[in-house]
Amino acid sequence: MTSPANNSPLSNIDARTLPYGLIGDPVRHSLSPQLYNSAFDHHRLNCCYLAFEVDAQNLSAAVNGLRALGIGGFNVTAPYKEEIISFLDEVSREATLVRSVNTVVNHRGSLQGYTTDGPGFCRFLKEDCGEDLSTDRVLVIGAGGAARAVAFSLAFEGIQSLVIANRTLSNARELARLLEAETSIAEVQATTLEKVALEKEISDADLVVNSLAFDVPEVLEAIEEVGRNNGLKAGLLVDLRYNPEVTEMMENYERQGGRVHNGKGMLFWQAVMAFEHFFPDLEAPVEVMRRAVEN
Repeated sequence: MTSPANNSPLSNIDARTLPYGLIGDPVRHSLSPQLYNSAFDHHRLNCCYLAFEVDAQNLSAAVNGLRALGIGGFNVTAPYKEEIISFLDEVSREATLVRSVNTVVNHRGSLQGYTTDGPGFCRFLKEDCGEDLSTDRVLVIGAGGAARAVAFSLAFEGIQSLVIANRTLSNARELARLLEAETSIAEVQATTLEKVALEKEISDADLVVNSLAFDVPEVLEAIEEVGRNNGLKAGLLVDLRYNPEVTEMMENYERQGGRVHNGKGMLFWQAVMAFEHFFPDLEAPVEVMRRAVEN
């Protein structure tokens, strides 16, 4: 949308500065302004990034206003990742499949939506965790929006085996059927959150992903039981929550000898990949952006 400015640091906002932003509710806790403004400054782009808290009744007006103002692009966070789709002109195939958009690029008035949540999760696994996704057997706990994003991206990355565990089995089966129909994954199964079923899947899994916003007693008990029976691989658990930084599920899994991460890595890499949608000719300054949120 714009070219690097001539020796223009981020603080030099002028009449040609191109805005980008975040919409959601709430957003005042967001680290996105630090992430993107550090990247703009690094590349000497005459751009700025702001966070806009939008209530539900004003979402349509907000999107129309951003379009009318010629904003370069914007990110979308909860609770609007699904609802935003109806206001966009084009949506990527992956975003359509997972029914979620978190990145919108303004191409001369045409708003184009993408999802970087799942791809960011996979990039986190490869870049920060050293995972070889093509060999992993994966257990995803939950079947909602975050689970869909993760499951589809893992399937597109070439994992061979995926199990979806969910309290409502029909939702897990629906996601499994969609994955079978839309990807080339070799094996996908659905199961419940019953302790006995979970014990087997946790024992077999190289990677466990928790997409739920709460701890499930049956999952905690299953992890402990598998550990007592020496059945837990030296695998990886990623809990997509990041508040608290260490969840009870993470504590249980690590206590049994596994490796654990929270969801901050996914959040970071989805932002990196969103920057690359905003500026496809530029490489995101990963370490600059990382330092911006670690300091």
